Amino acid sequence: RLTDTSKADHWIKLLGLDAFRDKKPATLSGGQKQRVALARTLAHEPDFVLLDEPLSNLDAALKDTLRWDIRNALKDAGVPAIWVTHDQEEALSVGDRVGVLKEGIIQQIDTPERCFSLPSNRFVARFLGEASFIAGNCEGDIATTDLGNAPAIKVDHDTAKVDVLLRPDDIHLIQNAATSNGKVTWVRYEGGSRLCAVKLACDTVVTSRVSHEVMVRPGDAVHVSINTTHPLAVFAA
Repeated sequence: RLTDTSKADHWIKLLGLDAFRDKKPATLSGGQKQRVALARTLAHEPDFVLLDEPLSNLDAALKDTLRWDIRNALKDAGVPAIWVTHDQEEALSVGDRVGVLKEGIIQQIDTPERCFSLPSNRFVARFLGEASFIAGNCEGDIATTDLGNAPAIKVDHDTAKVDVLLRPDDIHLIQNAATSNGKVTWVRYEGGSRLCAVKLACDTVVTSRVSHEVMVRPGDAVHVSINTTHPLAVFAA
């Protein structure tokens, strides 16, 4: 059985704190302080850990690194944990299961993939990333819309009139097409990609994510269509 000192040594080394053993707390960075807090917690061999927004005060680059350090340490210790966060990307990336709450009421608990692709309601759909809805008809497992047909899964009521959930990656955008069915209203540069909002003739707005090399601009006439092989979630209209 490990002594208290060896337990501390184990977690100090695992969390990359060995070089900071003799540092005063006030000289540590925010990320280092979070690692110290986790090492202190895990050295006590807890049965369960609650992390309340552990990365909320850190810069974006440090968040991305530290989230994996914390997750890997918890996995290594075999300690179950609830990780509370308002950062959807953080929740989807670190969680084995994700629970979404609205006004203190659980809306859905499932794998990150199912919460994102098959949300239990429209609130969950909008909460977990960009979400557009387009009117359509659903017969069997096929949804028909103005942007084309797609495989579908009915989430709530078994009705023919539905609203189809579209994520930006479900929409294919073409510039300089022979025919256009929408106009770009805004564009957000994301580094490796651009997120574009397109207003259709029916006044519905959908978002599409394209490569950063696609120089699309507000006001451009474009052609958009559904481009997916996985089933899309549909809701009663």
